Amino acid sequence: KFAAMADSGYCHTYTCDQTSTVKDVLLNGIWRTVLVSNGREGGANVFALDITDPEAPRFLWESTAPNDISFLAEVEIAQVGGRPVVLVGSGLDVVGGEAYLYVFDLEDGNLIGERLLSRQNARNKASRPAIVDRTLDGEVDLVYISDMAGDVWRFATNDSYDPGRWDAYKLFSGADEITAPPVAAFGMGGDVWVYFGTGSYLEDDDMVSIGQQMFYGVVDRHDGNTLTYRDLVDQTSRPTPLDPTDRGWYVELWGGEGERVIEQAVVVAENVIFTSFAPSLDACVAGGESWLYQMKYDSGANPKSEEDNEDDARQTSLGEGVASYPVVDLSQGKVVVQSS
Repeated sequence: KFAAMADSGYCHTYTCDQTSTVKDVLLNGIWRTVLVSNGREGGANVFALDITDPEAPRFLWESTAPNDISFLAEVEIAQVGGRPVVLVGSGLDVVGGEAYLYVFDLEDGNLIGERLLSRQNARNKASRPAIVDRTLDGEVDLVYISDMAGDVWRFATNDSYDPGRWDAYKLFSGADEITAPPVAAFGMGGDVWVYFGTGSYLEDDDMVSIGQQMFYGVVDRHDGNTLTYRDLVDQTSRPTPLDPTDRGWYVELWGGEGERVIEQAVVVAENVIFTSFAPSLDACVAGGESWLYQMKYDSGANPKSEEDNEDDARQTSLGEGVASYPVVDLSQGKVVVQSS
C-alpha cells in the first residue's frame, strides 16, 4: 500500500476509515476490553480485537455483511438477552436501495440475524443504532435506527438477542434522507426523546444539494404511533414551551443554503447540541461552512433564556470546514468540535 502511494499515478484506495467502538464486556465469563469496527468505504467487513492489554492486542474475528456492500455505519456494542452483540447499520446500496440492521455475536462474529428496514428505488443505507436500557438493568431494551428513506425505526428487544424476535415500527416517517445517527435520551415519565437531523454528504451529487433540511426532537411514548413533522411543533422562529401532550419539535436549519446535518448530536445537561455543514456551491471552490447549534432538549428553545430566542442565541458559526460531531468536556464546561 505505501509503495503504491508513492506512485505519481496513484489513485486513493480506501482501506479502513471507520471510527472504532471500544467497550468493556463479559466474554466467556471474563471481563475484556473489546474494539469493534468495520472498513466503511474500505469494505463490508466487520472485525473485533481484544485490547485488554493495549501492548498485545489479540484478533478475535472478522465477518462480512450479508449483502457485501461497503460504507457500513459505525457499530454499537450492546448486551441484549444476556449476550453481548454487535449492532451495525448496512452500507450504501445504490442498486437495490435496501437498508438493514445487522446483529452479530460479539464472542465469535457469527451473524445472529438481520432486519430489513426499507427498500426504495433510490440509494439507501442505515445509520448507527442508538440503544436504550430503559429498565437500567444492563440489558438493552430499545434500539433506534434511521435510513435514507427518511424513517426512524424503533425496535423493542423483548429480552432476546435474536432480532427476529424484536417488535418493530416506524417511530418517525419523513421525506428527507437521514444519514446522521439518531441519539436517544430519557424524558419525563418513562418517555424517550430521539434526536436526529436530515441531509447527506456521501457522493458528489450531494455537494450541490440545496433542499431545506431539518433537525428533530421526537418523543417516544411507546404507543406504536408513527409520527411525521405535522405531529411536531415548529420551533424554528419564536419557540415556546411545549405542552405535555406534544410529541416533539423541529427546526428548519437557517445557517446557509445547502445546510445539512451529517453528524450525531449529543444530549447533556438538558441541552441538545449538534453541528451542521453546507458545502460550497461553487464547483471551483473546495470546502464549505459549518455551524454549532445548542437548544433546550424538550423545546428547541435557547437553553440559556426562554425569552431570548434570536437565531444567534441558538446557533454559532464555526467558519470554513466540515465540523465533526460535538464532544462535551464536562470538567471544563466546554463543547469541543474539530473541523477539516
